Amino acid sequence: GLGVSLVNRDPNSELTVDVEVAGGDRATSARLRTLSGDDKDAYNDVERPRSVQVTDQTLPVESDGSVRLILPPHSVSVLSLA
Repeated sequence: GLGVSLVNRDPNSELTVDVEVAGGDRATSARLRTLSGDDKDAYNDVERPRSVQVTDQTLPVESDGSVRLILPPHSVSVLSLA
């Protein structure tokens, strides 16, 4: 498998990314784990324990092996391809 780390540094806008790996076997499955919050200043504490969370998604892989991602504003993600 292959892992790719992605960062959307824009504090206000989503980022659409198309990932296509050249060479080797085409991916047949894709999993995206993303760490993000409601805004760039979000943090977790006792009163707001879930302001920043990790989401886990299974994404469709196109017939050419590419994957389209939508990264939330101000987020860090890891894409796992297999």
